[in-house]
Amino acid sequence: MQEFIFASHTKLLLTGEYLVTRGALALALPLKFKQTLKITDTGKNGTELLWQSREQGQVWFEATFDKDDFQINATTDKQIATTLQQILIAAREMNFDFLRNNHEIHAETETDFMMQWGLGSSSTLISSIARWANVNPYTLLKKTFGGSGYDIACATAQGPIFFQLINQQPEVKAAEFHPLYSHYIGFVYLGKKMNSRSSMNQFNQQANYTEQTIRRISDISIEITKATTIDVFENLLNDHESIMSDVLQIQPIKQQLFIDYPYTIKSLGAWGGDFILFTCRNPQEAISYFQQKAMQPVFWFPEIVQMNS
Repeated sequence: MQEFIFASHTKLLLTGEYLVTRGALALALPLKFKQTLKITDTGKNGTELLWQSREQGQVWFEATFDKDDFQINATTDKQIATTLQQILIAAREMNFDFLRNNHEIHAETETDFMMQWGLGSSSTLISSIARWANVNPYTLLKKTFGGSGYDIACATAQGPIFFQLINQQPEVKAAEFHPLYSHYIGFVYLGKKMNSRSSMNQFNQQANYTEQTIRRISDISIEITKATTIDVFENLLNDHESIMSDVLQIQPIKQQLFIDYPYTIKSLGAWGGDFILFTCRNPQEAISYFQQKAMQPVFWFPEIVQMNS
């Protein structure tokens, strides 16, 4: 019997949402939350792949596939099984030898976060399966879910990164971002998970931007890493929100839901859902504010952002 374990970080996109697909330089944060994929080669003769997925210890999905063609033999959720089937088929197309042995294989995924938070259950799965199948994760992403790939970069990053598509090829660099005011930066879940695909489709149809817009967003990404005070950090985020509001033709989330909040609030990723970033001067007052709005959980930057040691 052989076992292999692949772990992938979740993520938050601090700058460059939407425009990262158009070549803007984005600043992305890998998180301490992970999804792990454990592969067990039982050594027993068989052609089945037995799959089980757990969320914080609770089983939420199971399926059995025939390894010859990844036909679904049994499942608790046909739609999810079909999506997983498509990923496995794509991996096989990229690596002919993937899962070609005659042993029964067990695959177990475990997320240590709530998948409804939208932190990257799909991207972490793609990253781990790509390493298992020994294929390029960006190509596997393109063949399945699509997207810029910044989340794939975060999955194996050990700290904040700059991500940029240059001629549609991902360029990833470590970002020196160690804000001394990180204890005044928090993240809160808005209570609904956004569909990234539909959000991008809307952007593709309605977006209003120029090359100058892309350059300014890229400049802000760099300037944020150099901000030595929280006031400068806030001003840059406010500029970013204003620019993206014009691009998307949508009111910033602060104007929509938090007009009375005294400090900065910024959308992260798809506008209108998932997590927002907020700044504060008194963390307890900020927690009370969001509790009054029945919004939780609240996380703090040092608590969840993966940083280079």
